[in-house]
Amino acid sequence: MKTTYQATPNRLKYTLLALLLGMLLPAAVLAQAPFCIPSCDATDGRMLSLTPGDHLATLTDTLLELRIAVDLSSTQFDIGFFDGEAGPPHWDICAKCGAPTTDYRLYADPFNDGTGSFLVATFDGEAMPDNDWIDFTVANVPEAESASGMYYYRLEIDLAPDPLADPISAVLNNLKVRASAEATLEIFGKPFAFSATMVDYPDAAILYPSFPATDPTTFDGSFSFFLNLSDPTDADFDLDSLTSWDGDLDYGSFARDENDVDDPNTPPLPENSLDGFVTNTNHAYEGVAVGQPCPGGGGSFATGHPADNVDPDGLGVLFRRSPSIRYDLLKWNSDGTHQLVASNNNPSGNEEWEKFRVDTSMSADPDGPPDAVVD
Repeated sequence: MKTTYQATPNRLKYTLLALLLGMLLPAAVLAQAPFCIPSCDATDGRMLSLTPGDHLATLTDTLLELRIAVDLSSTQFDIGFFDGEAGPPHWDICAKCGAPTTDYRLYADPFNDGTGSFLVATFDGEAMPDNDWIDFTVANVPEAESASGMYYYRLEIDLAPDPLADPISAVLNNLKVRASAEATLEIFGKPFAFSATMVDYPDAAILYPSFPATDPTTFDGSFSFFLNLSDPTDADFDLDSLTSWDGDLDYGSFARDENDVDDPNTPPLPENSLDGFVTNTNHAYEGVAVGQPCPGGGGSFATGHPADNVDPDGLGVLFRRSPSIRYDLLKWNSDGTHQLVASNNNPSGNEEWEKFRVDTSMSADPDGPPDAVVD
């Protein structure tokens, strides 16, 4: 049985989000044809994000890993990157950051497990165009051939800050990835960050085509990620539970009329529950998150930093999308229809990880009952 689920977070965010999708099989976040992650649209602001965790207080590492599967009948495939360089004027942050570099390395990975070490190709990020796509053609190599009749590759995208940069520098590289129709593109089962980032006027003019008017906009506040929950070796495969981890989603409003809560089935220190996926230890204790100070002071804090629903006054109107972030899990059927499986209406606040578990029963979980039970 092949089941495709869609996780759809809704928000505007101009710093970082992190999401970890953990299942009984290694997580696979699938793009729709023509296989772009997180989208193919050059104007919508939806990006994968790379930054050192200590620069912008994010929960992911500077290394992003994707895997590519190509049918054995194909002799080659194309891989493309949008805004692959790390720097202005579009989409990226580089404050006192010197000259950071982004390295792209493609390895043959015949066992499709992340262990392949045969280097097939490298791509120079700093030679890639700003705010545009660039594609590279890769010839299939025998070192990537698997016993299952596929070629498998691992793509590593690695942001390297300038070692001579100012100690208080900040660097953020936002990019998109795509593969041609011969290939399937997936994110490995590790945390990844995504954002809709508006750094300066050049980005605002794209997200708001009639800027300074805020209507229309090319970004509606939503992201979609597709999960293929199947086992190609087992025709009767079925799934009893699905667990997602979301981190640093900054849930809550600047006015504190919406706030993060202490998640009942996430332990305060979730390292042991993250199944070894997380290596970045910048996260805070899980609980009621503490974010930015609320307007007027008085010792009151929002639960996001910045608050998910920012103050709409002034420039805030450019960044705000209501309501506060939430995400839905949708089941896609073979006929193209879909149905709502579960919703997470109170995800993580500032710098914390929270677990969201969907199960077929109130099964025993040392951290507490599931968030949703489905048939």
